[in-house]
Amino acid sequence: MFVFGIDESIPVPLFRACSIPSKVNVVDDAGNVVDTYSNAAKNIEGPVKTFVSTEAVSISGSRAIDYGQSYEAAVRGLYGDVPFGQRQYEALVNGKLVNGVADNVVQIGRKNTAIEAKYVDDWATSLRNPTSQNGTKPWALAEQQRMLDQAIKYNSAFD
Repeated sequence: MFVFGIDESIPVPLFRACSIPSKVNVVDDAGNVVDTYSNAAKNIEGPVKTFVSTEAVSISGSRAIDYGQSYEAAVRGLYGDVPFGQRQYEALVNGKLVNGVADNVVQIGRKNTAIEAKYVDDWATSLRNPTSQNGTKPWALAEQQRMLDQAIKYNSAFD
């Protein structure tokens, strides 16, 4: 089982559950809120609607990678920050042994559940969104496939 924590939806029927913060705050280095994305769950589309909202998280940085890392840490904080070694996994996928590290791992319903955070500034234009303007470009399709591959690994590695 796995949970994807994102600030906008990923409408993929593979996902069993998704944790979407209802509000994401962007903070500067001094901790001041400089921007807010509210009602992140409002754009959910697709066949799976088993989403829950969580409390707001704050992110900071000056580059997209900074926002992504800050968002991962904030989502990890929602579930209790598990040490790196406890987030590592190994699984058999399509006859191949794969390994990796989940953003977090928690017990939900007495099952180990991988938590994954994907920061998306604007879902409508995101390359992760198959319906965005660039959603069918080769580089976007490759990123979408990486996300699906990750979900498949999590599904094999966790209960």
